Amino acid sequence: TTLNEVLAVLFFALAVAVNIGLNNFSMSLLPVSLNMVIRSCIPLVTLLLQQLARGLQLLDTTPATCWDALVMSVGVAGAAITALAESETKNEETQQGHLGIGVLMCCLGDIAAATTLVLAAAFSSTLKPPLSPLDTVFYTALPCALALLPASLYASHPINWPNAGTLTDWEVYQRVHQLNPGTILLVIFSGVVSAGYNFIQYTVVQTLSASHAAFAGNFNKAATISLSIFLGLELLPGGQWSYVMVLGICGNIVAFTTWSYMQAIRAPKNVENGDLR
Repeated sequence: TTLNEVLAVLFFALAVAVNIGLNNFSMSLLPVSLNMVIRSCIPLVTLLLQQLARGLQLLDTTPATCWDALVMSVGVAGAAITALAESETKNEETQQGHLGIGVLMCCLGDIAAATTLVLAAAFSSTLKPPLSPLDTVFYTALPCALALLPASLYASHPINWPNAGTLTDWEVYQRVHQLNPGTILLVIFSGVVSAGYNFIQYTVVQTLSASHAAFAGNFNKAATISLSIFLGLELLPGGQWSYVMVLGICGNIVAFTTWSYMQAIRAPKNVENGDLR
């Protein structure tokens, strides 16, 4: 293990921590729908960073074409339209004074999220020996937790509780623990689920590409909303917004399917040329 490899893992853990922190912070300042719209832009950011890393010879990946950018833009637009239409079913409010900084934090979180995906892809080709998805999850867990610890203990943020004001994450946990000590079991369980999710995501990143994994996240979002509506767990907004939501969901799903097909027919050509990614 060299110093560069250790620094790469630590930088990756820091990017994960920044992504989590900025996203949670922006969610305390923005409506959930607006947060989802901004986060739906992660595939485009990932595609740009992936091509930048390729230009710097940090990542062995195929060059993006205009069709890639077009199809992904359609998918991102579909996810954004779906989130906007979904917001019509909720009465979400936000303080205008916090809107600007909330949008800024969410945009920076997009960059951090895209960085983690690109680095996860690079770990399979640039590190010697390469880091597998399981190695990536476990090697970065402790540094990521330590990076988030100061903010959890000292950074106050608004809480959506009556007369709660601003609290730190640790103060929130203390209050919840007083009301229901068994909540700690849910916290531990969520950690296990998160580790499993990250393992699957990094597997997709290293098997396909960073931008493919990011786009899959948008597809999952649209598919989840569709399933919720089909099962009666969620209702269409009503009026013209119902058609807008259906259009956004269909656009996202069709775009992701087209993107996957384009990658599938391109893969044999890449193997013949000696390019496996």
